Amino acid sequence: MNQLRMLGALTLVCALGLMGQSDNSSISGIVKDPSGAVVSNAKVTLRNESTSFERQTTTNDSGFYTVTNISPGYYTVAVEATGFKKSTSTRNKLDAGLPIAVNLELAVGQLTD
Repeated sequence: MNQLRMLGALTLVCALGLMGQSDNSSISGIVKDPSGAVVSNAKVTLRNESTSFERQTTTNDSGFYTVTNISPGYYTVAVEATGFKKSTSTRNKLDAGLPIAVNLELAVGQLTD
């Protein structure tokens, strides 16, 4: 009887996992400076080029960022940090269920340069 309950519970968990699947995906990457050192605490903004939907995050101590649960489309990824010029990457195609990496390099300078 316990085995039957375990099997039923396992089936339920698997079914709920399948229901949770979606067409969304994620964009992640690493932000570095010209010397190859990672840039922590940089502000990263993703903007869907068709809908103008935006999401923001910051890089961690390893220069890594990730934005999850975003709809397929073309995205602009912009990153900015104190002491660096803003860097932008456009036309990053995100397909359903296929995460992509967008790594960026920041040039030394001011945001207003």
